[in-house]
Amino acid sequence: MEVHSITWHMHTLNPKPYYHMRLFGVSYLQLDQPLLQRMPPYLASSSYLRYMAVLVKIEPHRMSGYPVKAAQRFHASLTLIKIVVLMVICVSGVLALVGVINVPDEAKQNWSHPFANTNINLGSTASALQKVFWGYSGWTNLSYSLGELRDPSKNLPRAATLGVGLVSTLYILANVAFFAVVPVALALESKEILAAEFTYIIFGDFAGRIVLPSLIAVSMFGSLSAQIYVGARTAMSAAKSHFLPYSEHISRLHPTYGTPVAALLLNYCIVLFYLLGPPPGDTFDFLIGFVQYPTWFFYGMSVAGCLLLQRIQSYHPRRTFRASKVLAIPFIITCIFLTIFPFFPPTVSKPNTSYPYWLSPVMGLLVIAISMVMWYLRMVWWPKRTHQDTRAWYKWLNE
Repeated sequence: MEVHSITWHMHTLNPKPYYHMRLFGVSYLQLDQPLLQRMPPYLASSSYLRYMAVLVKIEPHRMSGYPVKAAQRFHASLTLIKIVVLMVICVSGVLALVGVINVPDEAKQNWSHPFANTNINLGSTASALQKVFWGYSGWTNLSYSLGELRDPSKNLPRAATLGVGLVSTLYILANVAFFAVVPVALALESKEILAAEFTYIIFGDFAGRIVLPSLIAVSMFGSLSAQIYVGARTAMSAAKSHFLPYSEHISRLHPTYGTPVAALLLNYCIVLFYLLGPPPGDTFDFLIGFVQYPTWFFYGMSVAGCLLLQRIQSYHPRRTFRASKVLAIPFIITCIFLTIFPFFPPTVSKPNTSYPYWLSPVMGLLVIAISMVMWYLRMVWWPKRTHQDTRAWYKWLNE
């Protein structure tokens, strides 16, 4: 029950819907600069993107309500598109490195001083790591849908190893490709559309500005849909454990499709809060810091709990997985770093931002405090009031 509640908290804090719509709406599909210059100002405004996202977000929620096999085929097809696009980027980068493809002279200087104008300020490093880890946060998604995975004790290690290994290799090569092709100054200006700048330099105007950016936008739509798919099922699992209010309604499945339609509706309402709630400003960076702080706090606590269980109960007949200390200890140290140093001021603060650097971790601490209160009310206060035995699951586990 505690695991479901923690993972649901992390999903409800996920700002990816806003980020994906920010990119999907304008940055990629309308990348052509002359077109952007001719567009009315309101079409490129943050408010317009938010309202457009409210409508567009309906479609991935609807598709996630399809039968499980149909939804999985849909996500598999979009995953194939992502892999193809990444492979095109990786191969193009390798060809650029060996001189087969011409790149700007400025890009050739990237390797001469790769760490120019950088610093090791702890606050800046923590902020940068939060954004990087958020970008790769999809590695946890499979764990949230284990209830629909066949033979998870066998298939989960295989899927996690192959999936994370493949994605890590492709994205490392993609970053090498970006660094080999896009000049540093242009990369800093491009912000979220670095891949589009890369494709424009390599493939020219039509393919670089329209074809590949459109495929990137489609792949991001698939990532958005996958987040909705697993988020709704996490909420449903929490509701089945009676952790959420009105759990009997949220845990209901569609009578024909067997999908969590009520949890999908709840997920959509949370997305609306993220889209329309924050005031104008650098909302993207604020939401990333906001979600990453409690996320990595709970990650660290979960892994520390695995090591603690190994120590106090070295053998258990139902234990299928065993955390490796070689991997777990550095991971816990990273989590500690990401929960302490966001409170340290960065070297360079963004001008004209309406969010101070400390607001995201403070809000993250507030979420952690609220989560603890909810845990106490559900696991301590309510069972005492209703005379429930909250240790029943533990007794079954040790039978």
